[in-house]
Amino acid sequence: MASDGRQSPRALARTWQAVLGRLELEVSRANFETWLAGTSARARREGELLVEARSAFRADWLNENLAPVVERCLAAIEEERLGVRFIAPGEASREQSDAGGSTEPQVEAPADQVVGQVNRAFTLSRYFRSEGSALALASCMGLVEDGGAVISPVVVHGPPGVGKTHLLHGVAARASEQGLRVACLSGEGFTTRYQRALREKTVEAFQDAVRSVDLLIIDDLHDLAGKTGTLRELVHTLDAVTHAGGGAAIGSELRPRELGLPERLCSRLEAGIVATVEPFAASERRTFIEQRLQELRVALPGWCLELLSGGAGSVRS
Repeated sequence: MASDGRQSPRALARTWQAVLGRLELEVSRANFETWLAGTSARARREGELLVEARSAFRADWLNENLAPVVERCLAAIEEERLGVRFIAPGEASREQSDAGGSTEPQVEAPADQVVGQVNRAFTLSRYFRSEGSALALASCMGLVEDGGAVISPVVVHGPPGVGKTHLLHGVAARASEQGLRVACLSGEGFTTRYQRALREKTVEAFQDAVRSVDLLIIDDLHDLAGKTGTLRELVHTLDAVTHAGGGAAIGSELRPRELGLPERLCSRLEAGIVATVEPFAASERRTFIEQRLQELRVALPGWCLELLSGGAGSVRS
């Protein structure tokens, strides 16, 4: 048969190890460790090499962002021209057993699965991964992968315009797509809802809504500084969510202790992961701008790209 020994686990592993060796020279160490480490070749099928990633999200990201460079590395060691398709864990065996190739319909979470509002334009697949956001991204991904809430809460902090909100809403959107109940609120939004509940004597309904979720997202934690009653309610909300096995991700411009928050809340937040999101390096800034221009189908001259990528401040500006 055409597939012969090249389909054997040993041959597939040998081929993929050779590809990984080349990829280590082609991509940054952070990208390699986050996305490519732990991948394995599972089958050669219909002109494609099927490579299993560590999660469905990683497979989607790799297919969208790194497939061309992977195929180039594969072409350098394979006589046969092959495409590369990254797949979720177990997908290769499911495809093999399902001759009809049917796929499960994607579950769309009903609107009442979300407390607050999720900006679904901020997807994880569009999130620009930089060296300065590696830990924050990996930690947030852990909340919606591999069973979720491996380490929680996750606090991501950094100056305005570095992508904290994009990351948090991307995680919220992914959890919602998985059918999980999500609360996605800004610090001001949490405050407004809580104060309204106090005025209207509907505190119990508010607490039922935000404490029963699978994933709690609070952005702009710094807006809660000095609001004693709201901070106390946030502590109880965090406790209720995490004790029930849920996860939490918090965004802030500063570390919790730098905000002067109550000791009880600081200790809750520091029990998880506190990750910095740093501004892009100049080379990352240029790559980010080029990707966004490509999405918009806009071309700029080289001197203009140099000017934009060399600027200070956030890429948002």
